Amino acid sequence: MGEIVGVPTAPAATSPEDVPAAYMKSYWTVLWMNPIASLLSVILPIFLTFLLACCYKQFHADAPLPLMIDNLHNTELLDNGVWRYLLLDCLAAPRYTCILAFCCPALRWADTMRLSGIYSFFTAVFIFAFFSSLAKGTAGLTTLILICILTAKRQKIRSLFSLPHGTARTWVEDCCTYCWCAPCAIVQEAQQMEEAYSVQHKVQREELDRRQGELERHQKEQKELQRLNAAQEKTLKERADALATKSLRPSRS
Repeated sequence: MGEIVGVPTAPAATSPEDVPAAYMKSYWTVLWMNPIASLLSVILPIFLTFLLACCYKQFHADAPLPLMIDNLHNTELLDNGVWRYLLLDCLAAPRYTCILAFCCPALRWADTMRLSGIYSFFTAVFIFAFFSSLAKGTAGLTTLILICILTAKRQKIRSLFSLPHGTARTWVEDCCTYCWCAPCAIVQEAQQMEEAYSVQHKVQREELDRRQGELERHQKEQKELQRLNAAQEKTLKERADALATKSLRPSRS
């Protein structure tokens, strides 16, 4: 193990097969020279992303406002087998959507996942922030994992609108899209889902029905829990009364 300007380096590779191992050894050696800084480089971005996510959740509307149905905005445009908006239509998207997709993609992608019912908002934020923050410590490995996740969820959005999906061609297309134009893909998916909500597409109705069902199930569980608690309290009270009556009863000599 040699040194360059005080930084430990792995022995030089003597053949092409040794290059990956030598690179990774040098990389991890440098990385663990300052483990606290390396740890902060993972934790701090996640913390800041969640802080921004809380602000976004607080001030952003839960669902887009409905639009008047016309030739430019209707459900048929979402069901014709192609994306409603092209990748380069991100240039005409609302300004805040573009800013989020380029500056804080975790929030914009997470909101799209929430609208589509794939993930909850904060679950999606954690997935994006976690794998993004670990990219430096894993030499980009978690970035590849994140791209796989983004590609899979893009396929899921395709299936919601009956777009071509599940084929090798669409998988390669979506993977390449996220590799070379991730912000544009995030904006395109956001526009697709927000348009669906604005024109009352069946995807939006199904998601609302799912949320309503979850709410009703939760309320039913709460009522059942309250009933069980009341029954338990009644039983305990009856036992306490019985013990009190027994203690007051005169004993026979």
